[in-house]
Amino acid sequence: MAFCATCISQIKHARDYQVEMTLLDANGQTVGAQQLAVAKPFKDRDGAGGLVAVMNMEAAIDNPRKWSAEDPYLYQVLLTLRDNEGNVIETTGANFGFREIVLNVNGLFVNGQNVKIKGVNRHENDPTGGKTLTVEGMVKDAILMKQFNINAVRSSHYPNDTRWYDICDKYGLYVMDEALETSDFFIKREGLPGSDTRWLGACVDRVAAMVERAKNHPSIIFWSLGNESGIGRNLMIMGDVVRRIDPTRPISYDGRETVEMQQKDWFDMNSSMYPSIDYLKHHWGQPRDGKPYIMIEFAHAMGNALGNYDVYWDLIEETPHFVGGYIWDWVAQTVWMDGQDGTKRWSHGTDFKRGAAHEGESKHAASDGGVYCLIFSDRSIQPEMHEVKKVQQYIGFKLLSAANAEVELENKYNFTNLNQFVGSWELLRNGEVVNSAAFAPIDVEPGDTAAGQLPVGTLDPGAEYLLNISYKLASDTLWAKAGHEVACEQFILQKATPPVSEGQGAVQLSDGASELVVTGGALSVRFNKVTGLMTSLQVEGQECLAPQSNIKGIDLNLYRAPISNDRWFRGPWMHKRIYAPEQSLLSFDASKEADGSARVRVSKQNVHMNGRVDYQLEYRIYGNGVIRVHCAMTPGQQVLRTSKRCRVLVSS
Repeated sequence: MAFCATCISQIKHARDYQVEMTLLDANGQTVGAQQLAVAKPFKDRDGAGGLVAVMNMEAAIDNPRKWSAEDPYLYQVLLTLRDNEGNVIETTGANFGFREIVLNVNGLFVNGQNVKIKGVNRHENDPTGGKTLTVEGMVKDAILMKQFNINAVRSSHYPNDTRWYDICDKYGLYVMDEALETSDFFIKREGLPGSDTRWLGACVDRVAAMVERAKNHPSIIFWSLGNESGIGRNLMIMGDVVRRIDPTRPISYDGRETVEMQQKDWFDMNSSMYPSIDYLKHHWGQPRDGKPYIMIEFAHAMGNALGNYDVYWDLIEETPHFVGGYIWDWVAQTVWMDGQDGTKRWSHGTDFKRGAAHEGESKHAASDGGVYCLIFSDRSIQPEMHEVKKVQQYIGFKLLSAANAEVELENKYNFTNLNQFVGSWELLRNGEVVNSAAFAPIDVEPGDTAAGQLPVGTLDPGAEYLLNISYKLASDTLWAKAGHEVACEQFILQKATPPVSEGQGAVQLSDGASELVVTGGALSVRFNKVTGLMTSLQVEGQECLAPQSNIKGIDLNLYRAPISNDRWFRGPWMHKRIYAPEQSLLSFDASKEADGSARVRVSKQNVHMNGRVDYQLEYRIYGNGVIRVHCAMTPGQQVLRTSKRCRVLVSS
């Protein structure tokens, strides 16, 4: 593997000086010759403070240990300046990692292995310093990402603190370094900088500075020209500048839906934001324009989110040209603020007015954007992080046979053998651990599988048996201690046989003008014949329905409270009054059956502003307290398109 270095040094009155290059491994031992390369100035130019000399050095390294996010092995390049008598004048050094990045229509390949990007978008934010970060805070970010099976980070939407790249080099994170975020919001159209030549110099200067500053960091595997900055010749020229400086790394750009851009030779992979599962399958399911595809932002994690995250990753793993994606986003952009009562609280969107708004939004609209992400500003985690860790774990589990407790393991790592972890299992009977053991050490190379039968013993008929499997670190790492769990799974070996309550026993019906009462033994059930609702359910005089609730009995509900990610759909829901339909009772009748039970039939109608929903409820009530309920619903097509969910609601 070839290694090149270009040195630019001010060496006033030092024309006979020379620079030598030495490579040290992670233990500080010299790799190869003490002097891998020596150079004297070959190009001189005047510079501030004296003569500036440019020197190029090149050396070949045989089979170096490769850097990856799983094995972030770093060498150190040591440069020594000597005078014409061989005396050391100055030394400097930098960490360096050897690795190869290839991007093609079949995906992303790091050191020859097909790597999926399990990434997050990360804004720079500190709860006390705002945009001024501490090393401790940045290290905490890296540790959390590693502990929760995140392997990549996008510097959305600007070049980050240089110390962050050192941390990513050290801890092992794949970085997309991003140059530009425009001050407005341009998608699939020209804006600024666009093709405005007045902005060309600034664009070129910014992207060139980003690449020159960070090109020696092995963690950086992608350059990004920008985010939602529209289209135009200035961006195309930025791509050309990047390729001239560094042809070894792929280029990304997201102005939304790259496939719709007429000219596509200035970036290396297609991308889009927040695609639905159906859109991914039908629009991006096949490679477009000979490029792989990445979700530059997806799984919007602000607020209650990531409910279908596993579905996205099932699709990513089965589609070779899907590179992966970056969750939006990592950390809440909040700071500590002083409350009126002297306490501290997190800032919120309502604390600030927005100077620029997205299309269709009020210029001064309060926003909770940036408040709820994967982690809080103080780096405490939110519940979604556990979903991320589980879905993105690098060990797959498959139950081959429940009867024989036979399980298959799949190694989804790219460079790590499963012998680096210790596995264990436990058997739960009706929620209680009744058996457990450790797995024998096993060699499973990346991409391979292994199967085995677990000695769980004989299962009692009728009981529920769950099998829990866990894999943990066998030894300490930079980001976690031995015993940290990296992957887990639970399988149902045997479902419990639920007790069957046989309906039996006669009941009595008391049918009044506005109320039906069904009694039998210790049971008493009341129905309102005007609304069709069950208004009371008592057993031995104890009320089983919530006495303080305004919901009585069983009814149809098409509504739930909106969450942050519902904002695109909240309007139709509210406008069509899904939450408050006009209800009417179509029919209500009750009869005594031959076996002594009661049958109560209720037919109702919900009328919304976009249509109607007819539904029927049938109750079969027995004297021993068994009540069987059957529900049926016939919705209109417009209601189906608008409604959030369908459920039967009962107070308790």
